[in-house]
Amino acid sequence: MKKLILYYLLIIGVVIAGFIPFLSAEFLSNFSSSIGLWFQQFEFNASFYYVLRWIGFELKGYNTIGTLGKVLLVLVVVILLGLSFFRKNSSKQQLLSTLLFGVSIYFFLSTTVHPWYVATPLLLSIFTRFKFVMVWSLLVVLSYYAYSNPGYRENLWLVALEYIVVIGYFISEVYQENRRATLSAVD
Repeated sequence: MKKLILYYLLIIGVVIAGFIPFLSAEFLSNFSSSIGLWFQQFEFNASFYYVLRWIGFELKGYNTIGTLGKVLLVLVVVILLGLSFFRKNSSKQQLLSTLLFGVSIYFFLSTTVHPWYVATPLLLSIFTRFKFVMVWSLLVVLSYYAYSNPGYRENLWLVALEYIVVIGYFISEVYQENRRATLSAVD
């Protein structure tokens, strides 16, 4: 536990030291505005967000992106902290899998996922047993259908197809990995 705390303090220190030359009230204001804008204004090829947005329309009668964006951002932070503190990352394989889960969950909960965003989890997946991102990289091209319509209107059936297959494959792989780990622990 002491090594873990020391490690996180070192990481936080390096990040803060890297930002010191840029720190100013204006920078912090602009940076937080950019993050807020990203999570509260933009929508494209989102998965869980679109389902939650639909529920918001049904309950409130309007697009609840302002509230949902904040809630999803907090949820992402909580999940990433959980992965950081509670997942065993004692090997490079486990660490890379955790990084893959973290970035994938971030995109699953984001309001905007452009096709090229999948490049990062795809790169990480090369070093793990998980192949759901390869399926995702094939299906994410469905989102380009939006560009064939006036006003770039998305076909939400195509988005649903993409994420039902990808998240289904993700859940299947995580289940199989947990089962494999359980069986090897019994032996």
